[in-house]
Amino acid sequence: MKKIVWCIVVLSLFGLQGFAQESTSIDSVRVWQMRAEKNDVGAMINLFKYYSQHQNEIEFYKYTQKLDEFIEEYNAIKIFLNVPYIIGLYYLTDDYSVTPQDITKGINYIKYAAENGCTEAQYQLGIIYHEGRYGQAKDLKESFKWYQIAAELGHSGAMLLLGMAYNNGDGVAKNNEEGLRWITQSANLGNNIAAYYLGVFYFEAIEIKDVSKARYWLQKAIELGNEMAIQYKKEHGL
Repeated sequence: MKKIVWCIVVLSLFGLQGFAQESTSIDSVRVWQMRAEKNDVGAMINLFKYYSQHQNEIEFYKYTQKLDEFIEEYNAIKIFLNVPYIIGLYYLTDDYSVTPQDITKGINYIKYAAENGCTEAQYQLGIIYHEGRYGQAKDLKESFKWYQIAAELGHSGAMLLLGMAYNNGDGVAKNNEEGLRWITQSANLGNNIAAYYLGVFYFEAIEIKDVSKARYWLQKAIELGNEMAIQYKKEHGL
């Protein structure tokens, strides 16, 4: 489990400009360390990224704590918005020997990132409120709000879950047409689960059944790596 979480941390940080690659020199790390001691937030972020990539939990946690003191400065560094999101994930897990799990701090970090435009944080907040995770009260309206915000900013996963919320009437008035629109948009962006859902939907729908569309979306899902679509096609002779 720990390795999986580290993978999430590293992959999420690859989207940041100036990522500390494996080829980063020891001299660069030393310079960052000296600047970090002088409260240079940019240097702290570089070290945060560097130690996450190298899976050095002790040093990673050290710079997590340092950045914790300068959270408000993220307002001036919008390209680093997924840093507080990753810190939030780090605090939520109990799989580390060094980091004390802190649910309140983890949720607060994710909320901070979400409120400042991090679509992945918005998407995760939607899931947290939808399922009542981490001790948060289940709140379908709050969940819908965050799915909608992330979806409108282009997050394909949020588009899918927003569409499902419309289909099920979770936190919003049921609207199948709007649900189908968002799920289709998600599939068009390459979400294999959305494509699979559309394939099944068009094959099983009573009023608007369309076998041609069903085949198209199931094939699209397969091309995107969805194994359920392969099985579904075989079972139904599509």
